[in-house]
Amino acid sequence: MKTKILSALLAGSILLGGTGELMPSALATGAEPAVQQTADYAQTIAIQPNELWLGIGETIQLTASVLPDSAEEQLIWSSSDSAVCAVGTDGTVTAQTAGTAVLTAQAGSLTASCTVHVGIAAPVVSGITVDSTQHAVLSWTAVKGADGYRVSRRASDADPWQDVQTLTRTSWTDTSMTAQTGWQYAVRAYKLRNSQTDDAQTLWSGYARADVPVYEQAPVLKTAVKPAKPYLISAAALASGGVQIKWNPVSGASGYRVYRKNGSSWKQIHIVNGASASSYTDSNVTPGTTYTYSVRAFSRGGGKLLLSDMNTTGVSATVPKPSPAPVSIPAPKLGQVTSGGYDRLTVTWNTVSQAEGYLIYRRTSAAEKWNHIATVTGGSKTSYTDTSVICGKTYYYTIRPYRTADGAKVYGSYNDRGISGKALPATPVLKGASAVSPTSVRVTWKEVAGASGYYIYRKTKASDSWVYLHYVSGGSKTYFLNTGLTSGTRYYYTVAAFRNVSGSAVVGGRNNTGVSATPLAPAAYSNVYASYSTKYNPGQTNRTTNLNVACKTINGTVVKPGETFSFNKKLGKRTPDKGYKPATIFTGGSGTAQELGGGICQVASTMFNTALLSNVGIAERHPHSQRVAYCPLGRDAGIYYGVKDFKFKNTTSYNIKIKAWISDGTLTVQFLTTEQVKPPAVKLTVTYNSGTYTLKRSVNGVVNYTTKSRY
Repeated sequence: MKTKILSALLAGSILLGGTGELMPSALATGAEPAVQQTADYAQTIAIQPNELWLGIGETIQLTASVLPDSAEEQLIWSSSDSAVCAVGTDGTVTAQTAGTAVLTAQAGSLTASCTVHVGIAAPVVSGITVDSTQHAVLSWTAVKGADGYRVSRRASDADPWQDVQTLTRTSWTDTSMTAQTGWQYAVRAYKLRNSQTDDAQTLWSGYARADVPVYEQAPVLKTAVKPAKPYLISAAALASGGVQIKWNPVSGASGYRVYRKNGSSWKQIHIVNGASASSYTDSNVTPGTTYTYSVRAFSRGGGKLLLSDMNTTGVSATVPKPSPAPVSIPAPKLGQVTSGGYDRLTVTWNTVSQAEGYLIYRRTSAAEKWNHIATVTGGSKTSYTDTSVICGKTYYYTIRPYRTADGAKVYGSYNDRGISGKALPATPVLKGASAVSPTSVRVTWKEVAGASGYYIYRKTKASDSWVYLHYVSGGSKTYFLNTGLTSGTRYYYTVAAFRNVSGSAVVGGRNNTGVSATPLAPAAYSNVYASYSTKYNPGQTNRTTNLNVACKTINGTVVKPGETFSFNKKLGKRTPDKGYKPATIFTGGSGTAQELGGGICQVASTMFNTALLSNVGIAERHPHSQRVAYCPLGRDAGIYYGVKDFKFKNTTSYNIKIKAWISDGTLTVQFLTTEQVKPPAVKLTVTYNSGTYTLKRSVNGVVNYTTKSRY
């Protein structure tokens, strides 16, 4: 049989199958046995042993076997409580803590288990008495799984336990001892693990000790005599711990009962046998507590027990508290002093174990004495900000930890050298540098609190050192314009704030990375993004003049991405001083009139068509009241100052520069860009229906603009 074997220490097994048992194969009489196909999945699994008792820390291996030999399922081990008992992938079992865990081996859908008990519980002593024959009778509770119990005894706490009896029942009478002093008893449970032999493999529980010692009865007198009241000598705290009570022995006493005051009443705490006994040590005491004791003698006789009177004043002793160990608190490791602005310094340090807080000391020179300026509570604190400083002045700091011990503050060591720093104006936050012309750069920064002004530094290489360039007076001024620069050269800038203190400038830090900009000549608008032209009659002198004035006015206008261009806003009101002449305009219906600027609707219409071809947004467009001959129906744009306007929005990612001019009867409007790009292919269609012309613009079959015209 092929098995997945892990060695085992103990016997016992579980065998599981698909039906719960192994079934033999049946063969027909006289027939050749059929060739049996080997299953490729597990049909049975066995784990040995099925129950274990282990001591804490023990390690063994379990055996698990899987049938048939051809089974290929992986064997998986698991524990119901790994804190009690852990199991490895190879079946190695490690007992961790007392308790019970179930270990499971799994192959495919089949499982087998083993219950593991780690350690064995101790019995509980349920009673200890003295019978009529003056023998101690001990009883205890049964322990599940135990094979038996062993009783031990000793004369005192200082003596070792002596084994006196091994048994399987849960009570025992000590018939072999009669002691004048108290005997202490204890019981242990055990579990045999090796063929019922008590050897190194046996598991033992802890000792279950009786609560009080058992004392043999003093010899019985024929007649009991009340003993005299013992004279209390003293109660004294011992250096070794506990309180020793002393008294004078009483003639005729069988023994003594020791009492300790509990509030306003007395409580018996011990019995001392023997007439000559004269002391007892109470070890159940607490340091710093005062205890009061008294003693009564007792005598037995004639079946009676007589007690002496008791000194109700008693004798007292105070158990001293142990001398506190010397408290040593190391000095914290100092960090650094950093300026948080012109009027504050922050000092840092490392935490000190068990510290409850820190004292902050300051001085202004190494020759001065340290001055306590603040206390920081909380041992986890690691910084303090001093806001009572003068800008530009050096301050020294040191830190001293403290803690509370026995109700008093104890102060630790400190670094007498300290660390230093000075408050300076904060480092300005640079906002940026930008070229504002081919020969100038503007540098900007955020205002610094308390600054009297700013120093500007410049360099032309990132690896160069900063060179002072200029200063700006006034803390609220946060820009500087550097002129006279060379176009095409990159310039680096940084800024430091300064504060005037007693006639001197205290300069703060600066950002050594800085900001940079390169002044460049304006980019050439050489790319024709879109263009459209219309025809005019040069013989119409006034109209031609108006076209020329309008073209020159809009020519060169740059429309940035997201901006909207307004034809009327750019041209303004048409007046003679601008060069406009009277020319024909449409007045509605078929009417006409002469008006300044007449004819410039052709410039707006030409620009409208250029905007259509550029695929930019059309913000406002109006048709004429009559048809015009210079552009297709539905593609004109009528304007009238204060009433009708033409507007387009630059919806591209590029600056658009407008170029407009007239020449030899042709008016042209172009949109130019510095980038070599083209708009998407635009399709313009105009349809007519019932007197209305509908213009649609589409890109890739998607209509993105529609407008209607009626003439």
